[in-house]
Amino acid sequence: MKNPVTKLASNWFGDKERGTATAIGIVSGPLGIFISKVLILSFFTEGDKTGSESEIITRKHWNGFLLTQCIITILMVTPSLFLIREKPPSPPSMVATKPRPVQSFSQVYTGLLSNDNYILVFLYFQCVNSVAIYGGEIQPFTDQYDYSLFEQTMASMLNCVAGIAGSIWLGKFLDKYKCFKMLQIWNAFAIAFFIGMTFMGLQLDFPNWLVLLIIVISGAPMSSVSVVSY
Repeated sequence: MKNPVTKLASNWFGDKERGTATAIGIVSGPLGIFISKVLILSFFTEGDKTGSESEIITRKHWNGFLLTQCIITILMVTPSLFLIREKPPSPPSMVATKPRPVQSFSQVYTGLLSNDNYILVFLYFQCVNSVAIYGGEIQPFTDQYDYSLFEQTMASMLNCVAGIAGSIWLGKFLDKYKCFKMLQIWNAFAIAFFIGMTFMGLQLDFPNWLVLLIIVISGAPMSSVSVVSY
């Protein structure tokens, strides 16, 4: 779902709007994770996690959770079938008014492979984007340590909130200053730093609140990686 967002942003919005437009579209990911965590707190108990709850009750919780997710998904997707248009009402920039050259797949593929900058950005994006789902994986990541279901879920939810705030701020910053390379570098270092701090905190038995705080703050650079890579 992330790739169409960047394409829509480039086709529908001008140079000074694309960063913000991309950020708003990208935050649908952490927003979806946030909603799923709210449902987890609503349907599941600590007994479901530890196994002390009966299998029948846990199965009912799962069925209610999955059914509610399906209903929410259908309700959110259905309006797009009627409201999304094929193209913007007016060209977002002068470049968009010019006809694009028709190229075959082999021509496009050859052109991309000969572009060193594209290859570097592609490799960077694929590697770093693998951590963008971190907010949704906090629970299995911390299951081997002494964290309750509530602590894990709240950390994941706040990680998503930090990701949404960081993405929107970064989108506006990009629209204003156009410093793509600098933000790529800072974002990569921030992601590596917070992942390293998380592992260190878990291995050295940092207080639970401190580890969870690091996990929450890490959401800002991790969810923003798609914004600076468009």
